Parts: sequence; C-alpha cells; structure tokens
Amino acid sequence: MKKRIQVVVLQVISILGLLICAYLYLSHLSSNYFCPVGDCSKVNGSRYSEIGNVPMSILGLIFYTFLFSSTFLLDKKTFSIIPKMTLVVGLLFSVYLTYLELFIINAICFWCVVSFGLIIIGSVIVFNPRKIQVSQG
Repeated sequence: MKKRIQVVVLQVISILGLLICAYLYLSHLSSNYFCPVGDCSKVNGSRYSEIGNVPMSILGLIFYTFLFSSTFLLDKKTFSIIPKMTLVVGLLFSVYLTYLELFIINAICFWCVVSFGLIIIGSVIVFNPRKIQVSQG
C-alpha cells in the first residue's frame, strides 16, 4: 500500500477513534450511554474503566491524538517506527481491555469494540508485508 494512502487511512482511523473516545468521555461524565449492542454502562461503570481517576476514554483520546500526530512521520524513514510502536501499544492495551470485558466484567461495550476494530485495521495497514497496489482508472 502506498505511504500516502496509509497516512490518510490512519488519519481517518484516528479521527473516528477521537470521536468515539470523546463520546465515551462525555457519557462517562453524565453516566448516560447510547449502546446499540452490549452494555456500555456496565463496562464503563466497572472498576476497570479508570486507572486512578483517569477514565479509559481519556487514555483513548491521548492514544488517537498521538496516532494522528505520528502519521506525519510515516514518510520520514527515521521516524516511521513511532506510528508502528503506537499501534502496537494500542493493540496490546485493547486486547487486554477486551479480555477484561469478555472474562472479568462479562459485558461488552459496543464503542470499545469499534475502537478495537479501528486499531486492528490500522495495524493491518501499517504492518502489511505485501505492497498493495492501488489501480488508477
């Protein structure tokens, strides 16, 4: 996949992730969730929804902001490791949070799963060993 397409897709993923995390943060403040599937209230009301007094949604906002900012480094050979490492950290943390949802909390947050999906898509795009050619015309 061409670098420019990677950058744009990662930026779109980052913006979508930022919107999800902003929504989850506002919902956390009001304790009012719209969850099309699952039980967002149970997940986001659990003891795992914060580290100290910092909601996971704030960590998500930081993650997606950093991912968006790091996309500007993808074209620079020396710095291209930064977005990759950002995605690795996000992927590992999302796997852990999904484990908590499935096996400890026993509830799924729709928005958390969508965020996890965005991180998986971003990881596949960045770590895809094959060079996907985009046909023109």
